[in-house]
Amino acid sequence: MYQSTCEISAVPCDEDSTAAKGFAGYRWNRYWAAELAAGVIGKNKSSGDLGGGATGSFEEKSYGGDLSALGSIPIVGGLSVFGRLGVYMARTTIDQESTVLGSQHDAKTQSGFTYGAGLQYDLGFLGVRAEWQRYDNIGAPSIQKDELDLYMLGVVVQF
Repeated sequence: MYQSTCEISAVPCDEDSTAAKGFAGYRWNRYWAAELAAGVIGKNKSSGDLGGGATGSFEEKSYGGDLSALGSIPIVGGLSVFGRLGVYMARTTIDQESTVLGSQHDAKTQSGFTYGAGLQYDLGFLGVRAEWQRYDNIGAPSIQKDELDLYMLGVVVQF
């Protein structure tokens, strides 16, 4: 979810966004790994009444990739907790339309830090992961810099 996208939108807005990403990595041992990920890391759409008979729509989309180091601590059995620290590069686009102001498009490529934490349960070569990850200072020039929080459930294939 974008932290402040809905604060700047004149259109009714839902703060929840969608994301989809894939990753590949290498685990040196049970404590340390590195991951390279790419995908749509945030997408938020809204539309509605602006008042006075005017209508509008808004879409913000961020896509890109990140490289992270993961530190993991086994808890019990196949369950472990992990922390993530890395860097990202992303492109954010914003498209706005209204019956009063017309259409506007803005885009920016930015980079910064990403970090997060999660739990992973290993079932042999398969694992299940629940994770939170934050992308700092993401956004297009027409809006303030934002933070993007991802809450993800995923499947890990280990070989």
